[in-house]
Amino acid sequence: MNVLITGANRGIGLAFVRQYAAMGATVFAACRNPDAATDLWHLWEKHTEHLYIVQMNVTDADSIGAAQAIVSAQTKQLNRL
Repeated sequence: MNVLITGANRGIGLAFVRQYAAMGATVFAACRNPDAATDLWHLWEKHTEHLYIVQMNVTDADSIGAAQAIVSAQTKQLNRL
């Protein structure tokens, strides 16, 4: 299973990242400022083999395109949930 989660650095987004990473899913955790996403990086330390932290601002088309390129380099498809 391959999932992309936006707002992954806090709240429900971070909870989804925790849940899917624990299940062994490949998780693309997207947030505006990954450098400041301390909780997300701690989670990455436990799931380095299948958790990717991706910079993305959902209101910026260029940012979305850059994130798409990163995700596409790792997988051919995401699962719809």
